Amino acid sequence: MNVEGRITQFTEYFREQIEVLVKLSLAGDADVQIRPYRKTLWATLIDCLAGIRFDSKNYPELGKQNRQRFMRFVEEYGNWPHRSRISVPFLVS
Repeated sequence: MNVEGRITQFTEYFREQIEVLVKLSLAGDADVQIRPYRKTLWATLIDCLAGIRFDSKNYPELGKQNRQRFMRFVEEYGNWPHRSRISVPFLVS
């Protein structure tokens, strides 16, 4: 497989995962119970993409700084108005 094919395969994988997360819900009160898990999955997906985008080879200053890497990714690629209000326990340094 050539580089273009690998890139397409990579992006399609993440698009599929995003579709799953968007569809992840339950009816009624159960939806309230699943909300924290859904948020955790979103944060995990974003953290994975941030690690790929800001790898330690090209960004050594972010190598062991997960919170800064995560926040930089959200600031550069997030398009929601409250992107600076992230508070997830695993982001604590």
